[in-house]
Amino acid sequence: MQPIKYMPLLLLALFCLVGTAMGAATFQCDGMSLNAEQLEDYEVAPGATYIVSVKDLADLNDVVESFKSAYKTDPEVLSSMGMFIAKLSQEQISWLLMNEKVGFVECDGVVSIAAKKAKDL
Repeated sequence: MQPIKYMPLLLLALFCLVGTAMGAATFQCDGMSLNAEQLEDYEVAPGATYIVSVKDLADLNDVVESFKSAYKTDPEVLSSMGMFIAKLSQEQISWLLMNEKVGFVECDGVVSIAAKKAKDL
């Protein structure tokens, strides 16, 4: 069975948005969830791609525009999901985590889901 193309990203968004809607932004990678202070002790992969989500869809444009202005970069924006995707440095991730409108920054990776075969049920 083919995985639904955007289902993993939608599930990720749902779980992460519920968890961060009221709290401080988190960095999520390798099974860890770190705040801005804890990130100082973590070394991010240079040149890696990350997903950034805002807490409120209405704030997406403000966050993207301030990020673009600060770092002269043009991330891929997923407007309907309240997210953008970009290659980020440690400094950029820290900067995003300090923004009260950001919900999370997460490592981009392959996630797949599939139904169990009838014989496995």
